[in-house]
Amino acid sequence: MINTVFSLNSQLSKSIGFDNANLYISHLQFSEMENLQHECLNSGKRASPTIALNKIQKLSYTEEDQAVTISFEKDSGKVKSIFLEGFDLNERASFVAILAETAGINSSAPESSKSYTDIYLSIFGTVFFTSGIAWIASWPRTGVRSRLVKTMQDIGPMGVSIVGGIILLIFLYKLYKRSKEPTNQIIYAR
Repeated sequence: MINTVFSLNSQLSKSIGFDNANLYISHLQFSEMENLQHECLNSGKRASPTIALNKIQKLSYTEEDQAVTISFEKDSGKVKSIFLEGFDLNERASFVAILAETAGINSSAPESSKSYTDIYLSIFGTVFFTSGIAWIASWPRTGVRSRLVKTMQDIGPMGVSIVGGIILLIFLYKLYKRSKEPTNQIIYAR
């Protein structure tokens, strides 16, 4: 798999490959490693980044998704993550395992953990937007209003808070269900 180009079915990234020193990701489709290396080394870092393998800190993927997250240390010392979609499910696990081995990530067995980030963001967004909408609903009634503001004022701050509370309970239930599911995220980390 070293010096092999993998095609991704994604809108942003089309090709990925690595050699003994670097990982190459391009927004263009390539079939040969030399062309991919040339594009990544000679183009802008945003469109076709090159990542040194010794800078990779973590590789992770979820069993159901066709995506891989690569976290690496930038030259400035900050850690950045790239989310790559469109992997073939049959090739993804072996690609990540060989990339981790080549990068010197010593995890003999991948760690498993669950990701709750999306639910946490949804809960925060629900609380934030519900309080904002309840505040707007408490404004005095004026002659010229949009339909949305009129509807919020008709429901009132208490009604908006009840609807927000119901949405919050739905997200908390999803969080509870996910915590009871078996772990499905595979992580290789230094």
